[in-house]
Amino acid sequence: MKFGPDEALQDRSFFLSTFPEIGAAVTGTMTSAPRGEKETERESDDNPMVYRISSEREDAIQWFGMRTEDSSGFRFETGSMGKIMEAMRECTLDLMSGWGIDLERHKSMTRRPKPANDASDWVTVSDYRSSLISRGDQGIIRFRLSIDTDGRPTQCHIQGGDASEALEDYACGLLVRRARFEPALDKNGEAMESFYRGSVRFTIPR
Repeated sequence: MKFGPDEALQDRSFFLSTFPEIGAAVTGTMTSAPRGEKETERESDDNPMVYRISSEREDAIQWFGMRTEDSSGFRFETGSMGKIMEAMRECTLDLMSGWGIDLERHKSMTRRPKPANDASDWVTVSDYRSSLISRGDQGIIRFRLSIDTDGRPTQCHIQGGDASEALEDYACGLLVRRARFEPALDKNGEAMESFYRGSVRFTIPR
């Protein structure tokens, strides 16, 4: 895939899908871009370093194209991506506002919540109850934890996945009890309420 005309070609997996609500769609893995010389890095909770792509670089993108190994493909003439990316950021802020997040403090935070204990111990294989296995209860759970200023989860919110409600509730209970964090810090280095996102997979053993 490629964002043109000047971005580098990226090797990513994707496939064509059809959704009842929107029709044909292209789905695939996350796309990232190499950092430009003037683009600064900052810490993130789920990636070692992330950065904000410059507005000049966003404005310069005019199309998005994909091609397969047999060289067939297609291209979307998007026009400048600058306004599109700004609209996406505004949507993200609106979403966070609905979570009760202090947007102004988050815009200048110096640290996101960081796991203070081993995340692999939050939900383990031994937690997979025989009653869940016997009824074929398995799947992926994507969650968001609300984290207080002491680094403790106060709520667990399901944000996607394909598991049953019973399995979601069970996993959330484990996460709230076991997960511990170094709290987020604002620009003054003071602890602040924030959130942490992750996923859990329950797979029936063979």
